[in-house]
Order: sequence, then C-alpha cells, then structure tokens
Amino acid sequence: MGIEEKMAKDKSCIQASKIRQLTSYPATNIQKYGSVTVFEVITIADGINIFYMVDTKGGLISLDSDLNLKANKKYSILKKKYPDITLTKFLYWIKINENLFPKSQILINKNQQLIFQQELLDGECVACPRIGIADIAYEFDQNGVYLGSKLLKITPLP
Repeated sequence: MGIEEKMAKDKSCIQASKIRQLTSYPATNIQKYGSVTVFEVITIADGINIFYMVDTKGGLISLDSDLNLKANKKYSILKKKYPDITLTKFLYWIKINENLFPKSQILINKNQQLIFQQELLDGECVACPRIGIADIAYEFDQNGVYLGSKLLKITPLP
C-alpha cells in the first residue's frame, strides 16, 4: 500500500489538517473525555499551551476569556489592587512538562465538567505578572454537547 492510500484511509490525517486550518498550529496532544475531545497546541512564538475542546456537534470550543467574574469576591479584591486584571486563555502551570489537560467531573445530572486552571494576569500581555488562578468549568451534557462555562473559584497568588 502506497503512502497516498494509507493517508486517504487514515482519518487522523484529515483531523490533523482541519485542526491546523482552524488554529494555525498542529495539535501536539489529544485526549478523549467520553464523547468530548480535548487537544493542545503550543504556539511557536511564545511557547504557550492553548487548549481547545470539540463537542459531539463538531463545535470548536476555545478556553473562555470573556467570562463575567465581577460577582466573585476574590476577583473584586484583586480588581481593586490590579485594575488591569485579565482572565487569559493561558493555563497555570508550575512544573515544566506538567500535564495541563483538564480534570473531569461527572455531575449528579450526568453532565460532564472539564475543569481548567486559567491565569489571571496584571494586564493583557503574555509576560504580565500572574496574580491569580481561576478554576473554570466547561460543561457538556450527557451527549457531549457544549452547554457553557462558569467560574468555580479564584485563588490569588502570593
């Protein structure tokens, strides 16, 4: 069998091509959480790990940076001290090569939450100081359809 035939039969080649078209980067790691797929890309310029989720409808879900955090008391305290506080799509990590894939939690109603720890920065740049961590839950119904995201908690950094 020639390479062209193998690539035509191997659907992972098609998926990898689509991921690269949508994100401008190739996926470096992929993990399945039931019927939801999570994949990681690493940006070339600054080496940031960015995660995307794909639900059963084929929707590409990026990490939320527009979530309304104003009702959270810890966010309000940080906002007074850091007026330029920004929720990023970047993940909080301590160790090099740490597994940054989300933790999965099945709720009583059988929905699934994928929980990411996203950074709160003092500004909008990648190099801005980290000031906190936001645990954000991305919820999917029993069929793997994306329902939305919500803040679970904020942990200020020393």
